[in-house]
Amino acid sequence: MFGLGIGECIALVLVFALIFGPRLMISMGSRLASSLTGFHRAFRAAELPKLPAESAS
Repeated sequence: MFGLGIGECIALVLVFALIFGPRLMISMGSRLASSLTGFHRAFRAAELPKLPAESAS
């Protein structure tokens, strides 16, 4: 993940928790999850054109 190991990821989460506080971190996480869910639903609802099946020669 961007050249970061698990230790660096944990350190980043701790720094964000110290800066923003646990309540804001939970709020940001839930907003991110709901936006990803909305994107997933919109993507699945979109009708993608189907490619014609290639005929075997």
